[in-house]
Amino acid sequence: MSTTQHNTLEQELLHMLARQAKHLPLPIFITAAIMTVFASKHLPVIVWANWFVLACTLLIVRWYIISKLPVLPHLTTKRALRIVVALNFAHGLVYGLSAVYFPALPVTERAIHTILLMGLCTGTVSTTAGFRPLFLAYVIPVLGSASIMWALSPSTSANHLPEVAASFIIVMYGLVLLGLAKDAFTLFKQSFDIRSKQIQLNEKLSQALDHAESANRSKTRFLAAASHDLRQPIHTLSLFGAALDAQALDTKSREITRHMNSAIQALGTQLNSLLDISKLDANIIEVNFTTLDIQALLKRISQEMQPLAQDKNLAYEFECTHKVYVNSDGLLLERILQNLISNAIKYTEQGKITIRVGVKDNEAIVNILDTGCGIDASEHGHIFEEFYQVANPERDRSKGLGLGLAIVKRLVNMLNIQLTMHSKINEGTHFQLRLPLIASSSPALDRNSHTAPNWLNRT
Repeated sequence: MSTTQHNTLEQELLHMLARQAKHLPLPIFITAAIMTVFASKHLPVIVWANWFVLACTLLIVRWYIISKLPVLPHLTTKRALRIVVALNFAHGLVYGLSAVYFPALPVTERAIHTILLMGLCTGTVSTTAGFRPLFLAYVIPVLGSASIMWALSPSTSANHLPEVAASFIIVMYGLVLLGLAKDAFTLFKQSFDIRSKQIQLNEKLSQALDHAESANRSKTRFLAAASHDLRQPIHTLSLFGAALDAQALDTKSREITRHMNSAIQALGTQLNSLLDISKLDANIIEVNFTTLDIQALLKRISQEMQPLAQDKNLAYEFECTHKVYVNSDGLLLERILQNLISNAIKYTEQGKITIRVGVKDNEAIVNILDTGCGIDASEHGHIFEEFYQVANPERDRSKGLGLGLAIVKRLVNMLNIQLTMHSKINEGTHFQLRLPLIASSSPALDRNSHTAPNWLNRT
């Protein structure tokens, strides 16, 4: 939470003055040194030396005090600002005091001295944000002294007109600066108001986001907790549908039964995907790392997937010449591979599906390649999002909900698996999984190599 969020306008001004104080000493010191050089040629050393020491001492004291004021807990903001005003007045009084040099200075050096003083006053417009008490506390003693000393200085002409004109110009310039200071403070106040409103809007947005996230977490926890209860009616419907299909029916009734069973199957698949991703988002899936034989795992998966590829007249190739052992969760890894391979089959109309396992740099590398429709480069960043389907613009729910790769992405993150994808339109897609390789002769996969994955029941 930012400091500005709790600040009043005065507090914000005080912090700004503290920041400005860090950058002012050097240019003001240089200005004082130039004034002193001019005075040293025409005045006794005790005069200009004492003034220079006083100006530098006050400069350091002012810088130190202003930089510390915002962090003093016992000091109220109003009192701190009064201290800054007093310091500004003292600072302006010292520089206004330098105008007493004027009678001793030639007119050219007098003019340069005046320009330096007017420059310091001009800078005060921004360094005080135009805050009137601060601005006037400095400008009145500086420009007032300069104006008076020009009016009293020895004349360079018989009518004393140049000196009077200079005195008048200084006063007019001070009034112009006063108007600029007013505009500067108005802008400062408007900026503060805008930032305050933005902070309030951000707080409201953050609260709304927290409420939305809380509602989403509640929904996720509910779906995860009610997983079994939600699946049971679909399972029951599928049993009734199968029982009905086994009855002696006329042609029209059998057609209706076939469509009903197809709809029940699609509904069950979609509900399973929703519940799967809800359990993953609820972080209630336990990960059991163990030694796995990738070759044995992919052989079993290929036995399930190869008939699906053959139904579409696709070639199915599995290349793994020897056992490859990794440390992972068998059921979760199986779900990842099933989703990727079934996707490859779903989006390939001709050609082949290739599953290739290799070893490189102490990693087991699983490649899943297809010759399907491919994915445009503009879609690569979206395919792992929920409900995103590249080849289903008509949102045909018989093609699923678009949660397969979203589930894959969550699972690979849980298992610390590196997943990469390369794909081009009409050139197919290549998914690659990289898993840490280990040496083992007794993989734990053998204990459940004939068991269907049931990772969602592991809570």
